[in-house]
Amino acid sequence: GLLCADIAADSLHHAFLTNDFSESRLASYQKQWRDRLNKELQIGHWARRLYERLGNWQIERLHSLASNNGIPKLIAETEDFSFDWHGALILAMLKHLAGSAPVQALKALSRRNTAVHG
Repeated sequence: GLLCADIAADSLHHAFLTNDFSESRLASYQKQWRDRLNKELQIGHWARRLYERLGNWQIERLHSLASNNGIPKLIAETEDFSFDWHGALILAMLKHLAGSAPVQALKALSRRNTAVHG
């Protein structure tokens, strides 16, 4: 919210400086916030939808996989970790799990999800 407020204030500031309040001038706000936030919003939306589809067993298994495969350490050692900018961390965790989690465990998680939601 604060980032968008800053972008809006900057867009309005430039509109006042140029005395240009046209639609095309003010559209810079839309372009700027999308450029800054769109990827984060898409990753967050995808992750939330995936997590919503999981049952209790799958959530427990996913947490176990994360704990047993170094995810807490990965998060702790990520220098630029920010709760507000979590897209890169989500992708890093998935990449890490894909490389280290037993394939059978991921397949079992997937089969269980299909059985529950299929």
